[in-house]
Amino acid sequence: MKDQVIKGNNALALDLYIKLGLSGENIFFSPFSIFCSLALSYAGAREKTADQLKKTLRITLEQDKFHTTIGQILKKLTSKRSFILNIANALWINSSYRLVQDFLELIQTHYEGATYKLDFKETSGVSKRINSWVSEKTNGKISKIIDASSIKDDIGLLVTNAIYFLGKWDKIFKVSNTRNQPFTLISEKIVRIPMMHQTDKFGYLEEENVQILEMCYKSYIAGMEEMSMIIFLPKEKNGIYEFEKNLSLDKLLDYISNLRTQKVEIFIPRYKMEVTAPLVVPLSQLGMPIVFSEQADFSGIASPLENLPIYINKLLHKAFIEVNEEGTEAAAATMMTFIATGLAKRPPIFRADHPFLFLIQDLQTKAILFMGRVMNPPPAEAPKGSSSAPPSLRDGMFDNGRSKRENFFGEMKEAFEKRNKSGK
Repeated sequence: MKDQVIKGNNALALDLYIKLGLSGENIFFSPFSIFCSLALSYAGAREKTADQLKKTLRITLEQDKFHTTIGQILKKLTSKRSFILNIANALWINSSYRLVQDFLELIQTHYEGATYKLDFKETSGVSKRINSWVSEKTNGKISKIIDASSIKDDIGLLVTNAIYFLGKWDKIFKVSNTRNQPFTLISEKIVRIPMMHQTDKFGYLEEENVQILEMCYKSYIAGMEEMSMIIFLPKEKNGIYEFEKNLSLDKLLDYISNLRTQKVEIFIPRYKMEVTAPLVVPLSQLGMPIVFSEQADFSGIASPLENLPIYINKLLHKAFIEVNEEGTEAAAATMMTFIATGLAKRPPIFRADHPFLFLIQDLQTKAILFMGRVMNPPPAEAPKGSSSAPPSLRDGMFDNGRSKRENFFGEMKEAFEKRNKSGK
């Protein structure tokens, strides 16, 4: 049953990637965060509303088995691992609304969702409370997801999901090997960005039109790989759109299953980006328009006999990622409001110096947790204490107060050690 749910999550990942890709910009989002939020709303959907959610999410299980399976996956993902992965859900309930008790119990049981009743007339206080929760759950990477002006008294329910990942590369890059090098944009304009470099053994596959590289994150469990980033690099510098056009979920998974470990010389950008994506339009286009209309039936969440009918009027997603020599930090938050009425020959070279697709996949469940596209990589700073970096990478645009920021991979190690000692 888990495979069926994971397939739905991964299908949604590619569906949304294609829709969001129409902007021509950088993309980064957490399909798993979005999937969880929609799955949560499916618990209270009825009739045509449930049918559209079921089709879009590729749900093949009955309601109770589906949510039980989601709960099992969440427990697996957030169990003791070699990295930090936190996933949290919360329901923010307008104090004037009364939600169906069965819905609340299901969310608390399978989604470990916290529930909070608030007076939505206190717009500033409500927005601060929600933003504080999101910031805490994403380690401060998503500090704000809603404005006070977006809090309305006719909102019956606001749903938030937050996901945070912090992982160290199994094979760390040397900062001293990082150099400013050219990156060719889709417009053929060339910009210079910090490019990390090393030669080692990685998962690798080369096809006619694309190179695929897998970089695993550090695992403290002998012989087990737990999480990886996979990069799909078209061979043509402007080939990203053609590659996307012919991509399917089966082809994506086939590429991943055919990766083989070999020595590769790699050049990977060091970048950091934060992306905001309103999702009502793309999800409506994917087959669930009724969910965002007054015709929606969420009577399993709030009984129309006791409240005004509700529908989802806003679905906003924010995501952050930083990739540097030590590893990756990523976070995302999704917010929905219910309102009334990703012999030694010379080793192959993998030079990511033009647009590419990437994803972060949990190797135990096969779930795609994050997915994105780099069109124009916003430069990231070198890890704190990297005095071995060349002067060109320590000065200028990289000298923007990093000294005030703690080494987050040091935090990861400390947190992991504490977690092991506590036995949690």
